[in-house]
Amino acid sequence: MTMISDVIRQLRDLPSRDDPGIKFRHEYKYEIDIAQQRLLEQRLGDVLTLDPHVGPSGKYQIRSLYFDDWYDTCYYEKIDGVDPRDKYRIRIYNGSTDRIRLERKRKEAGKINKISCPMTVEQVERLIRGGRLLWEEDMHPLLRKLYILQETRGMRPKVIVEYE
Repeated sequence: MTMISDVIRQLRDLPSRDDPGIKFRHEYKYEIDIAQQRLLEQRLGDVLTLDPHVGPSGKYQIRSLYFDDWYDTCYYEKIDGVDPRDKYRIRIYNGSTDRIRLERKRKEAGKINKISCPMTVEQVERLIRGGRLLWEEDMHPLLRKLYILQETRGMRPKVIVEYE
């Protein structure tokens, strides 16, 4: 049986800003039209390489299942610009369940940090059906964090976002 102090210690082991090994990055997003896209492709095509996951079309599909709690805290923290803030999502690529990841994306001081861990199809199906993660002694600290958020704040799947 796991002691609560062990769980707290493991949750503290999730990367934090004070951790010298943690990497935060700037993440800028710009909307561009087709003409701007073509111009950038021409200018940067010889310098940059394509993402190895793209298909023949040069694109790939990303589907994310985002979580929030009883009070939609993640949503309102984003709208209000709360700093720091976290969001949790399950992500798959090109509709395939070969690689399923749970991610925590943290925004702090204008920078982004992401940590992730693999999930099984069974875990995801359980969550989609309204269930909660099952406690496992050897589960990844990020899964433990989501489990505890489910138990204490009612964290559950709320919205699917899909894009190429």
